[in-house]
Amino acid sequence: MSRLRDLLVPIGVACAVSGSSFVLGQAQDVALPPPPAVVLPRPAERRKEEPAKASAAKQEGRVEAKPAAKAKVAVMKGVVVQDEQAALYVQQFRPMFRAEYYFIRNTCGLNTDQRKQLARLGETAVKAAARQFVEAQQKMMRGGRRSGTDYPDPRKLVEQELTRVMSSLLSHDQESRYKAELEKRAASRKQVVIDNLVAKLDGDLVLTSEQRTRLVEALSANWKDAWGQSLEMLMNIDSFFPNIPDQVVAPILTDNQKEVWRRIPKNSNVFWGFSFGVGIVENDPLDDPELAEARQEAEARDKK
Repeated sequence: MSRLRDLLVPIGVACAVSGSSFVLGQAQDVALPPPPAVVLPRPAERRKEEPAKASAAKQEGRVEAKPAAKAKVAVMKGVVVQDEQAALYVQQFRPMFRAEYYFIRNTCGLNTDQRKQLARLGETAVKAAARQFVEAQQKMMRGGRRSGTDYPDPRKLVEQELTRVMSSLLSHDQESRYKAELEKRAASRKQVVIDNLVAKLDGDLVLTSEQRTRLVEALSANWKDAWGQSLEMLMNIDSFFPNIPDQVVAPILTDNQKEVWRRIPKNSNVFWGFSFGVGIVENDPLDDPELAEARQEAEARDKK
């Protein structure tokens, strides 16, 4: 009996181990449930969903503007800023036009109707000149104050705009007289500035008579309007001498004079403000009524 028990125990253990292996094998053969299927929308369905999603995003306030739209908005903002700045400068450009108005009236002998038209054209020219001034300023700010870049001359901008728009106003004879007087005025202004520059250098360098003559010729041949942008500059010529290139002046000087010339401080891109000259007063009671009428009309249009 004892021997039978000893024989049955190993057999039982073997059967138990074999049964366990069978159970594990069966467990490994059991199929796991498949993962949930992901159904991708068809292209047509995606196209339908995108507008709906964009509409929902727009309602939630999280729509990103496209690059082209952003660029358009930036351009529009820039235009608005330019218009606002130009509007501020219009008030300072008007006295310059006033001086031009009387120059043209006296030169061309305008009648009453022509004076009215000129006053209205002047308001348009002033706004265009102010805008050009702002654009030139912003361009200089973006590109930096490069050497050789002249500051925009408001007086010149007003003059150019008037010259451009007045062809329909003047007769052929009046236009010829106006252009001739413009040339005479520019030549006279240039000569005044050159004489003052030479006088300043003569005081510093003690020029000979021949040197003064040669210097006048050299400045005239190489003339730049920026050297005499404003007559106010001549009143401060000891502190603000224009940036005239060495090659214009130095060849005329002796070695000692060249040393003094190099020590003279030069100033470029100095802007002297908006005054056209001494004694110019806006809204003078003795002004032509056409000027006040045109200004009032322009201001009323701007308010609208």
